[in-house]
Formats: sequence, C-alpha cells, structure tokens
Amino acid sequence: MREPTTKGDTPVTDLLTALASADAALATTDPDSLTGVVDKARALSMIEGVMQRLASYDEQLRDDLIASMETDSVLTPAGWLMREKRDRKITWRNADARDAARPAFVQALATNPETGELLPNLKRVVMRTMDMYERCFSVSNPKAAFRTELDLDVDEFREINNDTGYTLRLVTDPTVGQQ
Repeated sequence: MREPTTKGDTPVTDLLTALASADAALATTDPDSLTGVVDKARALSMIEGVMQRLASYDEQLRDDLIASMETDSVLTPAGWLMREKRDRKITWRNADARDAARPAFVQALATNPETGELLPNLKRVVMRTMDMYERCFSVSNPKAAFRTELDLDVDEFREINNDTGYTLRLVTDPTVGQQ
C-alpha cells in the first residue's frame, strides 16, 4: 500500500476514491467503444489484473471483518454485514486425480501378492466394484445411486455437519439484521 499523499489523504481514502472512479467509468463506458485488437487486448489484460487484485483484497477484507465482528450482524453506512457459517468443502486439486489413481487401485487389489501376477477375473471384479462405488459416492447424486445400485437410503449411512467457518455478505435492506 502506498504512503498517504501530502494533501492529507489516507491510503483508505485513496482506495475508496479509486474504486468509486473505476465504478463510475465502467458504468458510463460502452465496451463496444474499444476498437481494434490492441485496445481490446490491453483493456482485457488490465481488467484481469484488477480482478485478481480485487479478489485478493476482497478475500482479505472479508477475513478481517469476520474476525473482528463481535456479532453475526453489524449495521454499517453501506448496509448490514451478515456473518454466516460456511459449509465445509473438499475438492480434488486436479479434476483428473480420481481417474488417474484408478489403475493403481485396480493393480494393487487385483495382483496376487505371492506371485505378482495380475488376475484378470479379480481385475474385472475390482473394476466393477470401483464403478459401483463411484456411482454410489459421487458428488452429484449419491441418493439416486444408492437406491439404484444397492436399494438403500444413503441418509442411513451419512451425517452432514455444516458447522465450519463463516461467510460474509453485505445486505442493503434496512430490515435485515434487526432482531
């Protein structure tokens, strides 16, 4: 962050002024007014850079606000800040990670430990088992797969815990947050 200017401005005031100016410019500028590939590419590059910095800044502000809020709702001049519990989320780092690991699982489970020989019949059973398991424990719709594949209700086997972390949203409706 840069040092305050000699006019008595603070970095916060400068940031808010810059954001207001950028917002006003975007609201009044037609994207079609950009002509030529060079101008459009330059604008796109600048927008991507600003979006990355804004996303980082947004995340830091939200984390700081969440940590400093004494209650789950705080009235500010901009509206109500609402702190809400965030659901725990686990995802694969790489979309292909599960598929990439599959042959290693099949190899490990379908190999005779004494001879090191891959047993074709066992390999088919392992692959079928893994396919069924994947359908039953898929993220998209485990309830349907459990019913279809196993004739069971998945809710008999799982517990959902949504008690992890917080999210923050700004609500401009003056009645929200009043309890």
